Amino acid sequence: DRTVLAWDQMTLQTELMQNRKGTPADKKKIGKYDGRAQNIYGSVGVDIHITPAVTVNLDMKGTHARRDVEKRQSHLSLDQNWTFWTPKAGIVWRPTESQRYFANISASEEPATFWEIINSGNGKLTKLSPQKAVTYEIGGEGDITEALKWNLALYRSQIKDEYITTYDSAGTVVGVFNYAAKTRHQGLEAGLAGRIGVGPGDFNYRVSWTYNDFRFMGGE
Repeated sequence: DRTVLAWDQMTLQTELMQNRKGTPADKKKIGKYDGRAQNIYGSVGVDIHITPAVTVNLDMKGTHARRDVEKRQSHLSLDQNWTFWTPKAGIVWRPTESQRYFANISASEEPATFWEIINSGNGKLTKLSPQKAVTYEIGGEGDITEALKWNLALYRSQIKDEYITTYDSAGTVVGVFNYAAKTRHQGLEAGLAGRIGVGPGDFNYRVSWTYNDFRFMGGE
């Protein structure tokens, strides 16, 4: 069994200026901002040993998050807070001491950061919903020989309200918005790690290959 309780807080005091080199708007003041981000986490989990080789992991996490931002010397402010629950379930199979296979399903929610809330193009404050996802993972790792190990993992995330950042032709951030439809992130990672004896010592190496496929599932 495991229980976790955590709290963190961050404050922001910053002044933003336009970054448009070669134009009259370069270094034009956008504004001064104060911000406060606070997160309270609590989670409980349990490992259930079905057999000596099979273990089921269950976790539940609760989060209360705040994102408060105020533009100094103006009436512009935005206070936001959310409470959400993110469960996770997984299974681990160890057929031998040197082989491990796993599968997980987990939920996640990600509140916006200050740099997503504050529009660096016009200085306005953007109200954003937390980015939500359900992620499926499957994979394994083990020994090919005593000096050579392998690992492989595949994942798929179904994302709702993904944060999309837009830019103008000069590469300046125009704004951030929640994508109206769902998006899908999926991919795999494969790797080898080994050891080769060289004279009095060892030469250790690691090789990895990653493939990612991100898609918009509807709308623009």
